[in-house]
Amino acid sequence: MTDVAPLSTLLLDVSTWDLVVDASGNIARADPPYSTAQDVASAIKTFLGECWFDTTRGIPYLPNVLGGKPPIAIFQQYMINVALAVPGVLRSQCVIN
Repeated sequence: MTDVAPLSTLLLDVSTWDLVVDASGNIARADPPYSTAQDVASAIKTFLGECWFDTTRGIPYLPNVLGGKPPIAIFQQYMINVALAVPGVLRSQCVIN
């Protein structure tokens, strides 16, 4: 859990997860609370070891999730832990329908 204020971030297109430009042709930015939600989504999409600047970030998809069948509670805890590491996130809940 972090007590750091949420930050603005680069806006990503929801269907392609690629950068978006604003009306002036500049790279668009997202502000809280949307930026926080987008940063959580990005963190959850990150495979453990994928970030070269911090290989401890991400979900252990390859060793523990994909191809395996972890208990739902463990999978949910992975999601919660990653979400709580995002600046500005004070609480997290993983609901699987």
